[in-house]
Formats: sequence, structure tokens, C-alpha cells
Amino acid sequence: MAPTSASPGFPPSVAIVTGAASGIGAAVARRLAASGTRVCLADVSADALDAVARDIGPTATACVTDVTDEDSCRSAVRATRKAFGHPADILVNAAGVSLNRATTEMTLAEWNRVFAVNVTGPFLLTRHALPGMIERGRGSIVNVASLAAHRSLPETAAYSASKAALIAFTRQMAADYGRHGIRANSVSPGATATPMLLSEARAAAEAAGIELETFLEKASAELPLRRIGRGEDVAEVCAFLAGDASTSVTGVDILVDSGTAGLDAFALAMTRLASP
Repeated sequence: MAPTSASPGFPPSVAIVTGAASGIGAAVARRLAASGTRVCLADVSADALDAVARDIGPTATACVTDVTDEDSCRSAVRATRKAFGHPADILVNAAGVSLNRATTEMTLAEWNRVFAVNVTGPFLLTRHALPGMIERGRGSIVNVASLAAHRSLPETAAYSASKAALIAFTRQMAADYGRHGIRANSVSPGATATPMLLSEARAAAEAAGIELETFLEKASAELPLRRIGRGEDVAEVCAFLAGDASTSVTGVDILVDSGTAGLDAFALAMTRLASP
């Protein structure tokens, strides 16, 4: 298990967070650091990564990392141990890319790119972080999947399949490494106000001829909670899975989707069409 930094008898927790330059990854890094965890921020965006590290302060270090490259992932794990004196006992794989493309129009390179970032990246970081977790006798791996792994969305074959694969990989890590005190779980965010989603929403709003805020309000009104998520919402769940409060939780996926997965799309469509 991955104790908090306040757990007696253990050195402070050390985390690696990928995709930490923005969005959910940055929110997770800030949340873990606020609880006393020392955090290695990993991302390909050097300037943005440095800005987040400066904002967090001395308990954070930045490590430019390409999650699709094994040498880069290995270096991030080694840099974390060097920076903090202990191997990471928390790994949050939040780096990800999306792609909206009809399968008939998708290239093999596009398909491979999505899987390289969303599946191979977590595999590589996990592969190289596991020996250190085994050494410490505890660990928590948290993979950021997606609602798309559970619900079909238009023209997201590569993205949806990659996130479903990530959940399956997570369950396997929980089964294989639980005996070492290592837990593995995933979170599946729904619509979350990240730069990626806001960029897509802005394009949709322009196509609809309305302001972005108006578009988001209309879209949010379709959700049970009447709001889209924030990176901080997902970060809270990741922090729960990383810490002592979830010591008996492993091999599960937690939806953080404002209730979207519980919607009956056909019933919703009928209600909308029946409304004046």
C-alpha cells in the first residue's frame, strides 16, 4: 500500500505524475504535493512543466519525459530517486491524447500514436517504477482512463479502445503485484474542463454559432449533476487511491463523470424531443 507522508515508520511518499504540465496531471501533482508527497512532474512540455513545478515549490521537481520512449521513462524513474533519495511509491499515469476520427479515415500511424501514449506509456512507467515499489514494500499505481472506455462516443475508436486497454492493464497489475503491497486502480473521468476538452468545446461552439460559456452551460444541463468536472475533482479521487484511506482498494475503476454513465441515451433523446 502507499501510505501518506505522515505514516509513522516510513519515509515520505514520493510520486511520479505524468502529463503534469496541464489539466488533470497538473491538478493531481498539486493535490499530492499539498498533502506532503514529494512529486516528480513528468511531461514533454518543458516550459509548462517548469511553471507547475515553480508553483508547487521545493517538494516538486520537473523531468521532461516522453512516455512513448523507454529510455525517457527509465530516466524519469531514476531522476525521481536521485531527487528525493527514495524510489517512487506512487505513480499516476495521467498523460494522454485523444483523437476524433472515423475508423475508415484513421491512419495506422494515428492509431499507433494513441496507443503509444495512452497504453504503452503507462506500461513503460509502471515497468520501471515497480522495482522501486517492491523495494519499498508498498506502492500505488493510479491510471487515468476515461468514460470512453465504458460508453461509446462518436468516432473515438482508437481513444476508447486505448482507455479500455488501460483499465484491463490496471486490473492485471493489481492481480500480479498485490503480494508486494502494491495496489493498482484507475479513474475514468467524464467531461472535464481540461485544455483538451475546452479546445474541442470551443470548436463545437463556433460551429454552433454560440459563445463557449453558453455552449458549456447547455451541454452541462444534460448531466445529472448539471456540471462538467474539473481537474481538481479527478485529483481528489487520485489522491484517495494513492493514500492510506484506500488501503484495501485495488483493481477497480472509479467513474468521475457527473453521473453521465448512468444516463439512458435513448430515454434522454425522447425527453428532449418531447420538450416544447
